[in-house]
Amino acid sequence: MRLERKTGYFIAFLFLTVFGIVLAGFGIVLFQQTASAEKWPTTDGIIFHSTVDSYREHDSTMHKPLVQYKYTVNGVNYSSNRVRFGVISTSDGGYANEVVNRYPVGKTVKVYYNPDNPSEALLEPGITWIEYLPILFGLIFILIGIVFLFFVIKQGRGVKQLEIVLDKSVYSPGEKIQGKVFLKLKKPVQGRSLKATFVGEKVVSKYEGRGRRSEQRCPFIKEESLLDGDAEYYEKSYVFELKIPEDVLNKAEHWGEGVGYIMGKPVQLGERTAAMQMAAKRFLENVGVVGFGQNNWYVEVVLDIPHGINLQNEVEIKIQ
Repeated sequence: MRLERKTGYFIAFLFLTVFGIVLAGFGIVLFQQTASAEKWPTTDGIIFHSTVDSYREHDSTMHKPLVQYKYTVNGVNYSSNRVRFGVISTSDGGYANEVVNRYPVGKTVKVYYNPDNPSEALLEPGITWIEYLPILFGLIFILIGIVFLFFVIKQGRGVKQLEIVLDKSVYSPGEKIQGKVFLKLKKPVQGRSLKATFVGEKVVSKYEGRGRRSEQRCPFIKEESLLDGDAEYYEKSYVFELKIPEDVLNKAEHWGEGVGYIMGKPVQLGERTAAMQMAAKRFLENVGVVGFGQNNWYVEVVLDIPHGINLQNEVEIKIQ
């Protein structure tokens, strides 16, 4: 298992879990505020402004209700624009229009105000589905984060229980990779297959705007060897041999040239189309939209476990 993939799982676990806890915590506070507002004293107020506020956010137009009202508590005049705790913005504008239509200018309304801070007020106390959303989504993010942690633990377990030993770490095109796989499982496991694969992949970076770039790892060659089939796996060693193609470096240099995809399947392009594709590729690379980075070479061994998480391990190699 390459370190960056395991690290990526762990970072995803941390981000999703922390974000989920913060979101759920916000939801709990919102829930408590909304419930306590039902017990606040009330006074009469009047709507003096009611409209839909539209604004741009992440390349889409969002809409939220903007309702302002004034009221008096103990001879002091106040104004507020809070309809309820947790008013949401939507892209279709339906919810915002519904709220604005409910509170037209000039309408007399019942205002709930905080007796300890009369400037804090709202029109609609009580718990609705809106208050449950942050808690629900927070729990979902936490659950997804736990799933990523589970992957980290399982992948770590796979590294310990599936060991790969190669005859060397540096190879030349056309050479054979000779190695051994040692299974050290804690208990017998029914597996569908055990495979060793030589993999070559290209690291492609893409500019996504606003200074952001993303990386994608694109395998361009796979040489596979089946070590065992449907069987019970426990403690055993396997010998394997993988042939590195003679033209592997040439394939890496000219990766993606003359090949297109139709419904996800590679097809060979015609000469003119391939030339146009190459020109577009060079242009995108020159202006920094796409970057074709290093080649990664590694041997991967996977124990395919039906109805479970596969055990796998990888060992990086060099080809020169």
